[in-house]
Amino acid sequence: MSYWWNYKNKSKRWLRSRRFKFSNSRRDNISALVDFLKNPTTYDGLESIAEIHPSIKSADIYPRMRSLTDDDLYAIAGHIMLQPKIVAEKWGGGKIYF
Repeated sequence: MSYWWNYKNKSKRWLRSRRFKFSNSRRDNISALVDFLKNPTTYDGLESIAEIHPSIKSADIYPRMRSLTDDDLYAIAGHIMLQPKIVAEKWGGGKIYF
């Protein structure tokens, strides 16, 4: 039970948008998230993680990213910003809630 509690609370803490305002590649607003979806970097902004994270830059690895327009990316970023406010308990929990 302690693992479940720690995992659940750790996920909630890491996915709060106010934590991302301290990263060098900001991720606490829609425009910054769109930029991240185009060119993902580590928390400090020094290294690209495009090979391990779906992005426009790595569309050859993640084929679904090929057809996304800027409007689609803004919709995805808006969803990412809004969901923690709507379903805070389930957001970021992965398959454990389904």
